[in-house]
Amino acid sequence: MNEPDKRWTEVALPRNPRLVRLCGTWQLWQSDCAIPPTHRFDPQHDAELLPWMMLIDIEARPNPYRAFDLRSRFIGSAVAHYFGTEDRQRVNVSELGDPYAERWFDVVDRVVAARSCCCFRGAPYDTGYAFTHFEMLVLPFTTDGTTIDSLLAAFAMSMVGRDAH
Repeated sequence: MNEPDKRWTEVALPRNPRLVRLCGTWQLWQSDCAIPPTHRFDPQHDAELLPWMMLIDIEARPNPYRAFDLRSRFIGSAVAHYFGTEDRQRVNVSELGDPYAERWFDVVDRVVAARSCCCFRGAPYDTGYAFTHFEMLVLPFTTDGTTIDSLLAAFAMSMVGRDAH
């Protein structure tokens, strides 16, 4: 029996039109600076995506996984439902343990290394929704103009050959 893949698969570009639009907006913000400042993002910019978003802070907090930790600041209702995170608001990712912590740290490692938006595909792990696949667009932001200290993750559900919400 094959063990399910616990990692997100990185892909070149999102397919979902809402994620494509959000990526384009982030790239416009990026034209002014290498990493857009956190204040550029307005949650009401695309209110229809709010249930499908997560806001994540990167904190200088060493743990067994990395020299930094991730803390959820906001988890949209659709994300909470499909990823089983209803009770995970304001939780540090290192506290989730394996395989969840390493799965999310891997995504952040890739975004920080790229210093750009990154797109991934995958399924919720161990939530009962393994048959449901998602695209995830992760956008880095900064408060000091250099350090990536927050992320916006936006999701879109992929359904048999087409993307949907």
